[in-house]
Amino acid sequence: MDYVVYLLVGVNNGSRYVGLTANPSRRLAQHNAGSVRATASSRPYRMVVLRHVAGLEAARRSEKFFKSGFGRKQIQALLEREQGLGRLVQDAEIEGWIRNPFSSQATHASGG
Repeated sequence: MDYVVYLLVGVNNGSRYVGLTANPSRRLAQHNAGSVRATASSRPYRMVVLRHVAGLEAARRSEKFFKSGFGRKQIQALLEREQGLGRLVQDAEIEGWIRNPFSSQATHASGG
C-alpha cells in the first residue's frame, strides 16, 4: 500500500504537524474537523505532501526523519525557499496531481 508523509501548516498561526496516511483527503478532513487531539487547537490546516512512500514501515521511517532535527531543518528550508506558495495543497487538489517538493516531477496522489 502507498502512503503519504505530510506536513500540516496552520492557516492562522503557522503551526506544524508531521504525519502519515494512506488517504490524504480523509486525514486532512479529520484534522480540520478537530478529530485529532494533537492538532485540534490550531485549525484549519493546509497539507503539504512531503513524500510518497510504498509500505508502512518505510512511511514510518520517513515520518520519523521529518520529525528529527535534520528533517525539521529541511522542512524549514523548503518553506523558506518556496515561502509556502505553490506547495500548500488545497483540500480539493489532494486527490489530483501534486508536486513533490523534493522532486522536480509531479506525481499523482492515489487515494486509498
